[in-house]
Amino acid sequence: MTHVRTIILGASHWHVPLCAPAIAEEHEVIGVGDDDVSRVQVQDLAEGWGAPVEADWRKLVDLPDVGLAYVFGPMTVWPKSVLR
Repeated sequence: MTHVRTIILGASHWHVPLCAPAIAEEHEVIGVGDDDVSRVQVQDLAEGWGAPVEADWRKLVDLPDVGLAYVFGPMTVWPKSVLR
């Protein structure tokens, strides 16, 4: 089975660790993004998924063959950014 090439945006959000096992099982995580890439949670998740970390979400969206983006964070921030 081919896993969907997936990026994670807002990796420091508290929901992400709850979803991480299912994401690892069903997706090929190719990038992890957060405004603060130095956070331990962000680094640990990226290491567990074997994916690079990026502070600029645009660089992750521009990766080749992204099939899915999980977007975690305040609903007042992400919709405008992601829909550009």
